[in-house]
Amino acid sequence: MTTPEDPSWQDPTRFTSDEPTQRVDTGATQWLGPPSEPTTVWQQPQQQPTWEEQQRATPPDQLEPVGKHVLIALAIVLVIALLGVAAFFTLRHNATTAAPPPQTTAPQVPTFTSDTQEPVTTTTPEPTTTTSTVDDPAQALAQAPLSTSGATMSPSTCALPRFDLPDAKQAQFFQAAKKCADNAWGATLPGAGIPTAAVNLVTVQGSAVQTSCGKIGPSDPSTECQGTVYMTPAYLRDVQGNGRYPGKYFGTFLREYGHALQDANGMTELYKAARSQPGADADDLDRRYNDQAICLAGIASGAMSGKGAVDSNITNEIRERITTGEPAPADAGSWLDKGFSSRTLSACNTWQG
Repeated sequence: MTTPEDPSWQDPTRFTSDEPTQRVDTGATQWLGPPSEPTTVWQQPQQQPTWEEQQRATPPDQLEPVGKHVLIALAIVLVIALLGVAAFFTLRHNATTAAPPPQTTAPQVPTFTSDTQEPVTTTTPEPTTTTSTVDDPAQALAQAPLSTSGATMSPSTCALPRFDLPDAKQAQFFQAAKKCADNAWGATLPGAGIPTAAVNLVTVQGSAVQTSCGKIGPSDPSTECQGTVYMTPAYLRDVQGNGRYPGKYFGTFLREYGHALQDANGMTELYKAARSQPGADADDLDRRYNDQAICLAGIASGAMSGKGAVDSNITNEIRERITTGEPAPADAGSWLDKGFSSRTLSACNTWQG
């Protein structure tokens, strides 16, 4: 039996037939139908909807759960990829950007002495790099270790070769004299807390030598410059006429060695600074500077006296050479004697008084 829900019930072809219809009397209701022999009825096949129509007909919330998860995962991956690209370019930009130089000096921190006072900024003075910046160089000379130490030089044996006048022979003599002085002062200065001076020696022969103190030729006076003693055989022999008296050559060397000790201990720099002060007595400072070197020569000759080659003839010749004539100060003899008899550094403090 066909019901109203069946679509074929409303199909007009359902009852189409070439046969006459028959009326059936049911007593209450009349129903017209086909003849007793049913007729096959053609039904139009239902057309399948297209994919677009299915998609439009399906609500968004009815999509497959797996498809939703895939879309969400793809979105997350895309976001992470974008963040990674942004981070890469940010790091690359920072790596190529030069950082500002670090601060090398810390800012001063104000300190307060009380609750009512204004803040006071404290600063640390820069350390002094040269001794020439002291307020009173002359006083610094008088207080220097080389002037005040109570160290006394012990007796020291000195072996000198036979002296001869040619330049080459004098050069050999001065090399031996340097060894004697190095040994004597090297055993004295460390005990006084004074660094051992590395004194150099140059014997000028034949042609002049260029130094930081100027050019020194064979006929120039023997001198010292920045810790190096320059001995000039031609000058000592031909200009001064010291003859064959080895003590005169030895005394000149010991005096210049004393100047090298002054230089090595910063006293030459202090002396120059004191000399440049307004109103400074340059002649007096020159005298004190030379007298101290002569006194130091007296200490060495006193320690070597009677030891090895330094006999009374040598010591007398030393005295004669460095206490008379130029450039010996007027009181050179007294300072030589102080050093010779005491052999103590503090006895050579020519900067006091």
